[in-house]
Amino acid sequence: MPSQKKRQVGREIKVKLPKVSPSLISKSLGIPKRSLFNPRPKQSETGPVLRDQTLKVLELNPGYGYRRIALALNTSKKRARRVMKLFGIKPYKKKARWTKKKDYVNPPSKYPNFIKGSCPIKPNVVFAGDFTRLNWNGKIIHLATFMDIFTREIVGWSVSTKHTTEFVID
Repeated sequence: MPSQKKRQVGREIKVKLPKVSPSLISKSLGIPKRSLFNPRPKQSETGPVLRDQTLKVLELNPGYGYRRIALALNTSKKRARRVMKLFGIKPYKKKARWTKKKDYVNPPSKYPNFIKGSCPIKPNVVFAGDFTRLNWNGKIIHLATFMDIFTREIVGWSVSTKHTTEFVID
């Protein structure tokens, strides 16, 4: 008799004769005792159900990965990961913001910052300058601005097509 048939017969005996011990039934038929109880559903049967539950969790929390999904569904991480991989489910991945690299390699500037930590008390004493590149009509132009730190007004500006030292200093 095939093992599947033995297991089926063992389950039927267990249902019809509940007073007979499962150990006795399993020994007499030569099958494992665990096969007499409700069989676990196959993974192919639980996959679509878990997929739908995973998609519902991702609707509420699009950034959840398989670990948090497993916690939300009260299942194992392996099962959540397997279902996500099987059905091609990927969470929304937040893109990292660009950060300017710290310039630790270069030595400190030879020009000290005298106004750092100070607050000007009258206008036209402390100025700050900056320059930027702009695209205009398909060409690159440079804009230099100078600002009074006390009033925060632009007191001077200059535009040039070349970025030179004289341009920034003027």
